[in-house]
Amino acid sequence: MGTPRVIIPLDVSSAEAALKLVVTLAPHVDSFKVGLQLTGRIGLPVAVKIVRDHGGKCLVDHKLHDIPNTVVEAVQAIVDHGASAFTIHASAGPEVLQAAAKVKGNVKMYAVTVLTSMDTMECLMLYKDSPEMTVRHLAEVALAAGADGIICSPKEVALLRQTFGLNFLIITPGVRPSWASTDDQSRIMTPGDAIKAGADFLVVGRPITQPPTAIGSSLDAVQCVNEEIRLALET
Repeated sequence: MGTPRVIIPLDVSSAEAALKLVVTLAPHVDSFKVGLQLTGRIGLPVAVKIVRDHGGKCLVDHKLHDIPNTVVEAVQAIVDHGASAFTIHASAGPEVLQAAAKVKGNVKMYAVTVLTSMDTMECLMLYKDSPEMTVRHLAEVALAAGADGIICSPKEVALLRQTFGLNFLIITPGVRPSWASTDDQSRIMTPGDAIKAGADFLVVGRPITQPPTAIGSSLDAVQCVNEEIRLALET
């Protein structure tokens, strides 16, 4: 189907569970996202090694947000461990983003904007603006500071493409196939629609790692999502 577009979050609590997903899905996805749930249990070096040892690429999703020196040290550790990408909060500000960009080397830096679990009312309460305008503002700050890409819900992808063009990458969580439940996501879209809107990569978790019985195994689920993406790219 061409270049894989799916990123699988390893939201599990053991090395064994992570290994099972990586071995099964690595040939069919772009990369694996390791976050606080897994690294808090087994450590970042072990989590990255599990992915790399079995042919996968690792996106470290720690959503860095601290003073510049602390973030720089964290980025250098991520680079040293062999990750291919990491996430940082755009709201950390230009100074932090610029400092991280200077030490990341060839590792991709993706700036998180507004979490996909946040609805309009929560966004207004926290940022005093709509999700769309908040995402656009944070994306502008992050791209100017040297981010390689933006993480946003599928609902904001078209706006970012229209505003900032094609010379950056967009990762979209909050992607749910029509056959999956929405879980704790608020601003969602199907894989096909997210790709048509201009997303480069889709984070798809529970619909693949815990698929409905009617779909079958995790491998069956990722193949269904990949087929939907293929059809979207052809139209």
